[in-house]
Amino acid sequence: MLTITLRRLFLPGDIEGFVALALENFVKLILIVTLCQEVLGFSPNLIYGRILPGIALSVCVGNCFYAWLAYHEGKRQSRLDMTALPYGVNTITVLPYMLAAVSGSCFPKIDLALIVWALLIFPMFITAQFLSISWITQTILWSLISFTGLLAMVTLSNYWLYKKGLIWLLYCWIVLMLCGLICTNYAIFFGCGELLVQICNLWLGLSAIGYLFTGIGVHSRALIFIGLLHIVAALLLPYFSSWQFLFTGIVMSFSLLLLAEFQWDMQN
Repeated sequence: MLTITLRRLFLPGDIEGFVALALENFVKLILIVTLCQEVLGFSPNLIYGRILPGIALSVCVGNCFYAWLAYHEGKRQSRLDMTALPYGVNTITVLPYMLAAVSGSCFPKIDLALIVWALLIFPMFITAQFLSISWITQTILWSLISFTGLLAMVTLSNYWLYKKGLIWLLYCWIVLMLCGLICTNYAIFFGCGELLVQICNLWLGLSAIGYLFTGIGVHSRALIFIGLLHIVAALLLPYFSSWQFLFTGIVMSFSLLLLAEFQWDMQN
C-alpha cells in the first residue's frame, strides 16, 4: 500500500512541471539580481543576504502549502489525480515592486516605460522557447500582461510625449502593439500555421517600425539605429530557427534596457 502511494505521489509529469517551474523562476531571479545591482544599486549583502533567501523561503513555503492543499482535497474527493498549484516568482508581482523602487531613483518616467517592457518581453519569449506550456495558455497569460505593459507605457510616457508635442508616437506604439497581439492571438486560436511561424518576424518588424517612427519624430539617430537593428535581427532569424524566440527576446529586451540605461540623442 505504501509503494502504491509513493508511486502516485511522484509521476513523470511532476518532473516536467518541476523543471518548467524551476527554469521560469531561474530566469526571473536573474532579472531581479541584474535590476537590483545595475539599476537600483543594491549592495550584494542585501541581494544575496536578504532578497534571494526571502524569495527561496517564500517559494518553499508556498509550494509546500499548495501540495498540502492538493493532498487533502484529493483525499476528501477520493481522487488520485489532484495536482498542486505551482507557486513561484510572479512577473506581475515583481513588476510593481521594481517600479516602486526604481521610481525613487534617477530614472525618468520614459526610461521606466522602457524597463517595464523589457521586464515583460524577456519572460514571454523565454517561456515560448523553453517551457512546455500550451500555446493557448501562454497567449491568454501574456495578452493580459501585455495589456498591463500598455497601461504602464501610457501612464509613464503620456506626459513626456505631450510636453514634447509627440503624443502621436504614443498612439502609434499602441496601434502597433495591438496589431501584434491581434495577429498573435488569431494565429494561435485559429491555428493559422503560416502566420504562427512568423511570430518572431512580426514582433521584430512591428518594433522596428515603432523605433523608426520614434527616431524620426524626435530626430534621434540612436532610435533609428535600434530600429535598423531589429530589421537586421529579423533577417538573421532563419539562422536561429531553433532558438528564434530566445534570439528575439534577447534583441528586444536588450534594446529596451540599453535605451533606458544610456542617454540617447534627441533634437526635439
